[in-house]
Amino acid sequence: MNGPNDVAAYIGPICAEMRKLAVNADLAFLAYLLEMSALEAAKIESQTRLEISQRPHVGGKPALV
Repeated sequence: MNGPNDVAAYIGPICAEMRKLAVNADLAFLAYLLEMSALEAAKIESQTRLEISQRPHVGGKPALV
């Protein structure tokens, strides 16, 4: 799957790791941008999970995407 949730789940941790590198190199603005990117990825993940959980269930099972 390469949906928005999958991509955000991949990008978020990478941004968090790169933020650490930027902080250690005293690249404050770059660290800030990477932190914002990681937060945005987490937001997309949680929104997607919420949307999926609110879909109607068919036969007691969640509806497929």
